[in-house]
Amino acid sequence: TAPMAEGESYRCTARFRYRQADQAVTVTRKDDELLVEADELQRAVTPGQSVVIYESKVCLGGGIIA
Repeated sequence: TAPMAEGESYRCTARFRYRQADQAVTVTRKDDELLVEADELQRAVTPGQSVVIYESKVCLGGGIIA
């Protein structure tokens, strides 16, 4: 499980593609999943792809898009 409380949100950045510029997102914990909502529409995000979450240059983690 994620190290954040149920319903808690966190502002950070994420990448949905290799070599993509960091995208501003809000990450919210819902049960045992993280909901990653980008500030701007992302092109062709597909289930099975990875999302990687960052705070500045530090990788916080990632997961597989459902």
